[in-house]
Amino acid sequence: AGLSINEYVSKLDKRFEYVTTPDGIELVAAVDEETSSNDIDATMLQIENASNVTIEGVGSKAEIYQFGIGFMYSDSIEVKNLSFRHYPEDGLQLLAYGSAGACNLHGYYWVHNNTFKEGLDNWGVGDSDGDESVSLADVRNVTFSFNKFYKTGKTLILGGWEYDACLNMTFHHNYYMLCEQRLPLSRNSNIHNYNNYFVSCDRGLSPRVSTYVFSEANYFDGVGEAYYGDAGSEPWGAVKSFGDIYRSTG
Repeated sequence: AGLSINEYVSKLDKRFEYVTTPDGIELVAAVDEETSSNDIDATMLQIENASNVTIEGVGSKAEIYQFGIGFMYSDSIEVKNLSFRHYPEDGLQLLAYGSAGACNLHGYYWVHNNTFKEGLDNWGVGDSDGDESVSLADVRNVTFSFNKFYKTGKTLILGGWEYDACLNMTFHHNYYMLCEQRLPLSRNSNIHNYNNYFVSCDRGLSPRVSTYVFSEANYFDGVGEAYYGDAGSEPWGAVKSFGDIYRSTG
């Protein structure tokens, strides 16, 4: 049987044993008691069919360490004031795979004032620095604001497959420093990307199949490529840049 949030978090670290299960969560698909340590799915705390839930870190040292949080088929979710570090899979997931039609996509997410640091896979079952810091698929009406991304690898992905969709996405006042790539990588998405700061990153935005980005008043400082494709046979999306500033950037 799956564990409750209390049981799962307390097994990770006794300091968290008094965390309470939030109201409004219908199903928690977390770790099974018999899950082996080399199962990458065991590192995600999955919350399904939730609505009107806020996860907030209290104080300056609230950290999600060595696991990630995933919301599946959920609506009206807020995640704020947390630091994510050394997650073997993803730091944060907002997913609703297979939702048919744009009108049925789950959504209304606000992710703000968080810090995403590098992932770490100690078990050799995924990438050495984890998978994505943040992964989204088949969701709509999502805002990321005032977040910091530091030394992340595959940072943000909107749509893991060519048939996934992420609609009405907004990224503003986020800070990316020493990140490798995917800021974000997007498929079947419409994105307003404004007032973000990219510094000393390898590569920036990667708009792919049927993606449209309005990039406005962003600052690219020492970025290898502000926009890139490199997607093989996958078609590129489109970017309209207005008021962006490029300094020592390709």
